Amino acid sequence: MPTLVLPPRYTEDTNRVRKAAAEAGWGVERLQGWRAPDSLRDSGPVLYGEPLFAAVVADTLGLAMIEPPFDWLTTIPREWLRREVRFMTLAEARRVLDVIRRASLKQGCVSDHDAKWLPVR
Repeated sequence: MPTLVLPPRYTEDTNRVRKAAAEAGWGVERLQGWRAPDSLRDSGPVLYGEPLFAAVVADTLGLAMIEPPFDWLTTIPREWLRREVRFMTLAEARRVLDVIRRASLKQGCVSDHDAKWLPVR
């Protein structure tokens, strides 16, 4: 069975992943720092943690990190997301936001600081 390798910091998600791994019969190792013991190399390590932690520990375990493509979220069917997701550059996003703002102002709406659109009262 694989061994789940967790960062030293306890968070709600690391606790949930730890519980699921243990229930699946995996070994679980919560590191005390950002160095993995050499004994983990042969245990089928599976890393879970923030990107920087995972990159550092993966290197010490001789693992390669893989990342999804930047536009991966746009490949998920819309009915699963329950919203429209588009992949674009920052310049394109600013243009789209500008169009939305102008249209909203014409309809009597204003933006709050969280970029949510509220009707004018």
